[in-house]
Amino acid sequence: MRKILLAFIILPSVSSAVWAKPLDFGLGFVVGDTIGGTGKLWIDKYSAVDVAVGQGTAQGNFVFYADYLYHGWKAFPQPKSGRLAAYVGGGPRVESIANDTEVGVRAVAGAGYWLNKSPFEFFAELGPMFRMKPPGGVY
Repeated sequence: MRKILLAFIILPSVSSAVWAKPLDFGLGFVVGDTIGGTGKLWIDKYSAVDVAVGQGTAQGNFVFYADYLYHGWKAFPQPKSGRLAAYVGGGPRVESIANDTEVGVRAVAGAGYWLNKSPFEFFAELGPMFRMKPPGGVY
């Protein structure tokens, strides 16, 4: 399992980090397909809302998305230090590309690791967008 997780984290287009702690609010940065700021608001011990605003790396476009995330704390064996959770979710994504706006739905799957006795969370996720207008498609 560790080999799979390491391969997942080192992919440059999906790695991210945010300052947060469970049952609280955190601000941080996201690096990958979107480069910008992110915020995460915990609703309860399992649910959170994640919002990001930034610039897409492929075409220098503006990106905004908001996702509802559900965390599974028993999905992975817990490390000796810190906490590890898998999460899934989704939400809307808006992208402006050269005087055009694309609206879609993002489906998200990822893993988050919280450092022991620290407010930092590091996460890696995959979040393809399903475009809602012609020509449609997923990217």
